[in-house]
Amino acid sequence: MISAAVDAVLRREKEFSAENVPDLSGKTALFTGATSGVGLEVAKVLAFKRARVLILARNEDNPDEALEQIRAYSSENGGHDPNVIFIPCDLSRLEEVKRVGDEVCERESRLDIVPCV
Repeated sequence: MISAAVDAVLRREKEFSAENVPDLSGKTALFTGATSGVGLEVAKVLAFKRARVLILARNEDNPDEALEQIRAYSSENGGHDPNVIFIPCDLSRLEEVKRVGDEVCERESRLDIVPCV
């Protein structure tokens, strides 16, 4: 499934787009840094490709705007209503990281994708 995307990267194809990403139904992705930049763009594509997307961010990072952009991307591309969830977390506070880690472990049976962007 994901091998097509990996093959494209390994072959160093000049163009890599959302079309290279397979259907991700049943997969869960956990993001930090997905409220802007490359992280947001990757989150848009994974949500569009039907992954469940969990976004960890501080409230100050405009998560509502990021969630709206993710939903708009899916809608504009003829997609579905994406399964995207904001989880407040300040990664600079270890006690919050522990709390959120425990919360994610309780609500998710597994994490399939944890992008480092």
